[in-house]
Amino acid sequence: MAKRLRRELSEHYGEEWGAYVSLLGALRTLVLDRVPGGEAEHKPIFTMLTASDLYERVAAGGQLNAEAVYEELVVPFVEAMPTPLVEAMPVSMAKSTGETEAASCKMQGASERAGAGL
Repeated sequence: MAKRLRRELSEHYGEEWGAYVSLLGALRTLVLDRVPGGEAEHKPIFTMLTASDLYERVAAGGQLNAEAVYEELVVPFVEAMPTPLVEAMPVSMAKSTGETEAASCKMQGASERAGAGL
């Protein structure tokens, strides 16, 4: 069924739509895996992605990598979101905000406490 649907859609839309939808699907997976929260936190990210120039870039022949797009668009967007979400970010996302040092200190403290049996 998915194959038939894909074929029918490609007849009505250019091949770039398939690449665009695949990219959005990969980005969705990354957001759900890496950005804490639920629908209220994720919906603005998905809205931002669909409002971005990603479709135009794909249609122009750009071979976009979901990981690179995530770093380019999602990370800065999340960093600009309210503080509780930024504080809950994984260390890998916090690297460009200067939060990495604080997160590393927290992790080091947790490791030391765990080693001391606390």
